[in-house]
Amino acid sequence: MAKDKLTNTAIKQTKPREKDYKLFDGGGLFLLVKKDGQKYWRLKYRFGGKEKTLAIGVYPEATLAKAREKRTEAREHLQNGIDPSQQKIAKKLTARINASHTFEALGREWIERQSNQWTEGHTEDVTRSLERDIFPSVGNMPITDINTVLMRSLLEKVQSRGALEATKRLRQRCSAIFRYGMACGVCSEDPVEPLKGVLQPPKKRNYPAIEPEELPDFIYKLNRYNCELQTRLAMQLMMNTFVRTGELIGARWEEIDLKQAIWNIPAARMKRDRPHYVPLSNQSLLILEELHKMTGHRELVFPKRGKPRETMSNATLLRVIERIGYNHSDLGFD
Repeated sequence: MAKDKLTNTAIKQTKPREKDYKLFDGGGLFLLVKKDGQKYWRLKYRFGGKEKTLAIGVYPEATLAKAREKRTEAREHLQNGIDPSQQKIAKKLTARINASHTFEALGREWIERQSNQWTEGHTEDVTRSLERDIFPSVGNMPITDINTVLMRSLLEKVQSRGALEATKRLRQRCSAIFRYGMACGVCSEDPVEPLKGVLQPPKKRNYPAIEPEELPDFIYKLNRYNCELQTRLAMQLMMNTFVRTGELIGARWEEIDLKQAIWNIPAARMKRDRPHYVPLSNQSLLILEELHKMTGHRELVFPKRGKPRETMSNATLLRVIERIGYNHSDLGFD
């Protein structure tokens, strides 16, 4: 490579002329001085038997030292059989792609694709959790710029609130977004995966329930309590089928086959998004036959009083439990 010729002093003293002219430094690097006084760094090189010119920067933002660094970098590309001009174009394209593939953009795209498999409530829950704890901090960052250390700090903030179950779900959701990005070809790794063994796992708990010896007293008090027949039958059916209150009050007659003694709860109404089949005992069938006399002409098994197109309130059942002397949270009712 030819010896460097330019100096910072010489460049500063350069004046414009009637026509553009060049000041050569060596190794193909030169300063193009425009007649309007602007100065541009250029690199002349040959690739594939053709002479080419690479734009390096504008002086003085790009200093003489910086221009020489760019020249060295370009020469290294040439030695490896890479065209510096094409490398520059690819670098700009990659930066543009990364800027458009932020974590929030990919996250919302992932949610949209998954939402047709989720219930509306679950979709809202996933979106809300990310909007609250993740998107404000890293939502605008290119997904390729996010690392394990950063994600750990965000998840540990949630963990510090004592929300261990929420932390676990957030980790799973963020990991799914990174895996979606990998499938789309916009990132190459999931920095959340290593955190599985680092974050504190939620404590397993046994849900409270009535002891067997307490059940007769509970049933006795329930039968003596003065409430609407539909409410009493709802409580009895729930005890016979062991479904959640939300699944119970949302029951539709089209789901129930009295002849086959089966209740088919569709996936859309189940917590885990899977259909659930409930065998109906003789006691359950008797309860449903009684209910059919009351609401069999409607869509809902347990319609709301005065608004038959809406389900009865979950609070209706919980109030009954409280008024007969029990705390619904102690019994494991949701």
